[in-house]
Amino acid sequence: MRYLPEHCVTFIHNPKTAGTSISQWLDENFNTKIGRKHGNYAEMQTYFPETTYNFGVVRNPWSRLVSWYKFAGHGSGNFERWFMDRYYSNANAHLGFANDLMWARNWYNLTTPQSAWFGKDTVILKIENLSADFDIIKEKLYCNKDLPILNNTVEDNYIDYYNDDLIELVRDIYLEDVIKFGYEFGI
Repeated sequence: MRYLPEHCVTFIHNPKTAGTSISQWLDENFNTKIGRKHGNYAEMQTYFPETTYNFGVVRNPWSRLVSWYKFAGHGSGNFERWFMDRYYSNANAHLGFANDLMWARNWYNLTTPQSAWFGKDTVILKIENLSADFDIIKEKLYCNKDLPILNNTVEDNYIDYYNDDLIELVRDIYLEDVIKFGYEFGI
């Protein structure tokens, strides 16, 4: 999470949605105050109550899980087994980071929908259209510098990681995101 006191703007960083790139862009171009890396809207209200504008990024849930799987270093294994082990062994299962990074779980877990990060007034950008969507933020902050691409996990087509049952399980888990943000598998 980044807060820009001169602009009363806060960026809420939802994992695996270009947050590292956006955070660096904000840090390089503005005076920022740093909150919890993956803090949510309620934390923003607590720690940065002067916020008058906040934004975050969402991503297709099926794509996001494959990206997380690959980022966590499991890109050459079995995605379905990785996912099912974490989903069924513990409802609060972390998403595959090393044990020394367990702090990253904080308040969320595997089944937390992306919408849980944001409030009703949060401006939502989509990673699938980030270049165009981020122009809103550039205009708001009067900064035309390019957004860097960092922590970009090299991805195969996420569709190749799923079978019909897994597609439906992910839809059920993230139904709120599917409905609220208009996502579908393969789109």
